[in-house]
Amino acid sequence: MTKNSTPSIWRYIKNTHFFVFLFVFAELTKVAGFIPHIPDVVTYGIMALFALYCIFNTQKYELIYIALLAYIPLEILYASPDNMFSPWIRYLLFALIIVTCTGLCASKKLVLMRARIFEITCFCCAVLGVGSFFAFFWGINYMLNSSIISDFNIVGLFGGLTPHSMLLGPVAGVGTLYIANNALRQKKWILWALAALSLLSVLLSDSRSAFLSTISGALVLLQLSSNNLGKFFKRIIVIFILFACTLPLWQDSASGLIEKQAGNISAGSMFHTREDKWAQRIEEFKSSPIFGYGFASVDKANKDNSVGMNGKSIESGSSWLSVLSMTGIIGFLIIMLIYSKSVISAYKFGKDPLLISILTLLSVNMFTEGYIFFGGSFLAFLFWITIGVCSDKKYGLTR
Repeated sequence: MTKNSTPSIWRYIKNTHFFVFLFVFAELTKVAGFIPHIPDVVTYGIMALFALYCIFNTQKYELIYIALLAYIPLEILYASPDNMFSPWIRYLLFALIIVTCTGLCASKKLVLMRARIFEITCFCCAVLGVGSFFAFFWGINYMLNSSIISDFNIVGLFGGLTPHSMLLGPVAGVGTLYIANNALRQKKWILWALAALSLLSVLLSDSRSAFLSTISGALVLLQLSSNNLGKFFKRIIVIFILFACTLPLWQDSASGLIEKQAGNISAGSMFHTREDKWAQRIEEFKSSPIFGYGFASVDKANKDNSVGMNGKSIESGSSWLSVLSMTGIIGFLIIMLIYSKSVISAYKFGKDPLLISILTLLSVNMFTEGYIFFGGSFLAFLFWITIGVCSDKKYGLTR
């Protein structure tokens, strides 16, 4: 630690609003298995307080988000989804995420706060990603204490420092990109080593979607960080050679993922565990293509094993298909407009490699994971804070 590091850390903390730390802590309680359980009323109370703070410190509102929040209640009234899915409660949680994380509420103060929330969250993902690698060898697995295990047919049973393997995968993936981005900027080998450990945690989670989405994000990160295609391909070749040379060191980490994929292929296809869910989402969309089957709701007959704990947990199999099936064409168009405007803003104003690479990771991951509407999910928070910071790039303020 250098002489100036402590003052820098203190200055960072001093310049960060108290609500930022409080809000990030509330979200971390959902993803860090070592944090003692905090009653949901406390976590959601913190989110509600921050939402009120955002509303009272807003200089202008983005109409597209207002349209989304206005449409969903009308959709719930029209579709009348079964009460077992608690659509109104889920809507309130989703609204809290939209108010606190996206570009709905705009002011210089809120833009900087969202950027700081994003930055601290990425750092925490890096800690969880690297820490979970060591946790594997120390016999620490917080997934074993999770009640979610009994809900679905889980193949990967290692969650590391997180309560679920399907959570560890994308979280460690974000951590990998965050550390790799710093490694590219600072050119320190220790950071590349840490990024590799976080990537190994992605492999240990046995999540194919998380691994593929992390690789997709990494390619985008490398491309945007390179001045030209020649430098980009040179980096790809160097990384490929390093992975090939170190294969004996990390191939065991991928054994579970390979076994999982082999099981799916022997069952008939690469995405055997998701195909039933995708088919059911399409059927739900066909039943009500304009307005959707019902916000945060699926067919209660549970034909595809999407429903657990009597409706308290839902695994829809795809966020993008969920937007279509749950909110119909109208909801899909609104979400796509929000998404496309955020992507354009991120590319047009700065081309932040980390931001765009994480958005890529989450966008790919959401083809096989259905969390976009679930405000109580850490991954939903991660997606919408990324969308919010992308949208905020148009204001020209830096993190």
